[in-house]
Parts: sequence; C-alpha cells; structure tokens
Amino acid sequence: MTELRDPYTAGHQRRVGELASCIARNMGLPTEQVHAIHLAGVVHDVGKIHIPSEILSKPGKLTPLEFEMLKTHSQAGYDILKSVDFPWPIADIVLQHHERLDGSGYPHGLKARLFC
Repeated sequence: MTELRDPYTAGHQRRVGELASCIARNMGLPTEQVHAIHLAGVVHDVGKIHIPSEILSKPGKLTPLEFEMLKTHSQAGYDILKSVDFPWPIADIVLQHHERLDGSGYPHGLKARLFC
C-alpha cells in the first residue's frame, strides 16, 4: 500500500528486507533473528501511509516543513504496528530506523551507548 502512494521508492521496502536479511545471514545470526530482520525491513516505511502523497511524490527537494512532516513516518509506523503481537520488537525497529549512532537521527535523536 505504501509503495502505491510513493512510486519514487517502489520496491524499496522489499529490497531493504532482502538486503538486511542477507547481511544478518552473513553475520551468522540465527534463522529466527534473520526472519525478524527481514520482516522489519519489509514494513519499515509503513508509516508513510500517513504522509500526503503530494509530499511523497514531489519532484525535487522538500521544504523544511515538508521534511518535518516526512520525518513523522517512523512514529506513525510504530503507532500502526505497536499493537500487533509479533514475537520480535518490530514496532520499535520501525520507530528507530532513522536513528543514528551520533544522535543526529530522528524521531528521538538517540545516541549509541557503547559498552567497551
């Protein structure tokens, strides 16, 4: 459904799921975890269903306001998925898929806590 509203990224979610699960397999993660990672990749942009299609299909650069609206898709995806009873934290993964280790990501600007 998301890809119908956002033709620019058609196939993106499927490719993310495939790439992420391939990396997970090559890391030697258990099959169950690889499946969870694949599923999270496939649904990571489901929150774009709440973004106006004019923004999703806009040619060229988004305005700062449009970009702020687009950034709400990870929270919207979390809100959609949080009540689904997955055996893995899929909703949390969707919420955090634009976070960055240095805290510059969104929606919460989380920073990595490294324990070395």
